[in-house]
Amino acid sequence: MTLPMNRREMLRLTTAAAIGLYSPHGLVAGAAQEGANSDILLDDGTVSVLFVRNSNSLKIRQIQRKNSPALLYSDEQLRQPGAGSLGNPLAIIIRSGTHQGTYQLDSFYLTHEEHSSSRLLAYFHHQQVPMQFGMEVSIEGNVIGWRGQLIWNGPDDTEVDCYFPLLSRIRFESATRDRLVAGELSGSEKGPTGAINYSSTYIGGLSSPVYLVEGGGRGLAMLEDNRADFAADPGGCCQRSAVVATRFPIPVDEDAARAEATGKDGPYVGWRHRRLLLGASRFGGQAEYDEAEAPSPFPLTKLGDSVDLGPVYSFLYTGTWKQGAFWLREKRQHLPFRQSPAQWYQQTTMLSEEMPGRLVFSGMSLYDLPLLLEERHALGSDMMSLPGFAEPEIIGSKENMLNRGDYFYPATNLGSWDAVQRGVEATHRQGGHVLYYVEGLIVWKRSRIGRSKARDWALMDADGKLTENYRGFFDMCRPR
Repeated sequence: MTLPMNRREMLRLTTAAAIGLYSPHGLVAGAAQEGANSDILLDDGTVSVLFVRNSNSLKIRQIQRKNSPALLYSDEQLRQPGAGSLGNPLAIIIRSGTHQGTYQLDSFYLTHEEHSSSRLLAYFHHQQVPMQFGMEVSIEGNVIGWRGQLIWNGPDDTEVDCYFPLLSRIRFESATRDRLVAGELSGSEKGPTGAINYSSTYIGGLSSPVYLVEGGGRGLAMLEDNRADFAADPGGCCQRSAVVATRFPIPVDEDAARAEATGKDGPYVGWRHRRLLLGASRFGGQAEYDEAEAPSPFPLTKLGDSVDLGPVYSFLYTGTWKQGAFWLREKRQHLPFRQSPAQWYQQTTMLSEEMPGRLVFSGMSLYDLPLLLEERHALGSDMMSLPGFAEPEIIGSKENMLNRGDYFYPATNLGSWDAVQRGVEATHRQGGHVLYYVEGLIVWKRSRIGRSKARDWALMDADGKLTENYRGFFDMCRPR
């Protein structure tokens, strides 16, 4: 008896026939062939990712959720589908040395690829630079998973910016109406995406490598879920950053990020991973590799250092920002600060931060916390953090935030004890929650406690010299 093929199986056979390869195990596989042009479609029923393969190059042409408009807009002049000349999904910047420059995925030579209806695995060698790259893209429901590995086989150490995934020509409603909701403490909203160059670095651990980009009732929730920072030796990672920008290279420092937006292939949405990659000469080169290992069946050779990129997960949602935020919250439940018995804390999606400076200089106080909560509700937060609620160093001063350590004294310029109590109670009545920000690891030298007890509690080197990781602060002893 012969059963009729479902849509997915027909798709797989059709794609296989287009390149002349088919495996009964569900993977189309083989080495890249000169002159082979084809489309490779990943489709899990809800979200599809279409790759275009031209000769020995591979690029994303389109991303689309079922019954929604395509995500990557077309070039207005060339009418070219959304692949673009930058990203989709990789860009590499070598920051110094002989090979300094920017390299796109189409400058890598596709050596091998295999795919099913919901997963693509591809390997690349660069044509001029001693780099190799492996990439896996998979789809499950509304989520696209991205994993990559960049291998450096040059003899010398080099610092590299890896943008992966880097999606270009992202558009939901329009470049003038789409917005970014950043995964920062302040829960900040930025936009429109056609006029911003946003770069936010995180170091892992308790930070939030998440953000939302959305417009017109649909959006993309991004999560960088590489947990190498939890390892005993996380490797030579210098910096990891969320990036949403119109310029490329995407600015790293804050001043450059405020520069005028330019670039015909923006907005760009993705992640940058800066890494110092050690040269092959540190590991003995080809001779030591051959001596240590039998001939490898894999299409990549790791003579030097490498960096693992991702997994990054992209959730395509429809509706309000809450759809993406709820998904991100669920994916981050493993974090230590989520392990609270308070159900309201577990169900909080975004934490916002309110610096006291804005309160003081605008004539507000802690009595006005409910008004601030209304603003934060618009950004998706029902929980506020209040750094700088303590009395400033000098009477009459407005520099509350500097005075870290004197938390026993609530700021009189914000209403003192009565304002704290009444403001928090009113916030609770509106369904909000308040956290007081306490800096547990450093104490300002000019604070009251800094002039009395903090020196006795401070860390010091073996020679008795006090450590000072932050200028002007004592580093507190802490249990290991």
